[in-house]
Amino acid sequence: MAGTFNPGGVNASPTLLVNATSDGGKAPTGYLTATVADHTLSGALTAATYKEMLAVSGAGVLRYCAVRAVDTTSRTLGIKIVIDGTTVYDAVCTACTAENDGLRAFSPETLPMQLPFASSLSIQIKSSLSETDKVGLLVDYYTT
Repeated sequence: MAGTFNPGGVNASPTLLVNATSDGGKAPTGYLTATVADHTLSGALTAATYKEMLAVSGAGVLRYCAVRAVDTTSRTLGIKIVIDGTTVYDAVCTACTAENDGLRAFSPETLPMQLPFASSLSIQIKSSLSETDKVGLLVDYYTT
């Protein structure tokens, strides 16, 4: 059937993503830029509350996902990835104090593969501050 993956193996949707940033409270990753992925500003964020930034229905592959600050205001950032209804990644970084600081949830640098999803992908971000367009989502995915 078109648009579906073979069950099991590397084509299976992940149930947990474990990498260097998956534990909470990690130091922010610097120099996250929009050159490797699509960049979308957050719009209005409520402090410490996740906001869904991307919702995809159907099958596809996630290739890159990060959240970044667009200025030097100190804030804690979080990102959550839900694949096929399962939260596979949910972490925060400690205070970001430089432009382009943030949290790289998934990239070729953290895991040398792509993350397939069979029916849905949701990416949510949060900031420790209530603010508008001061946080950006970097994402690269495609649908099948």
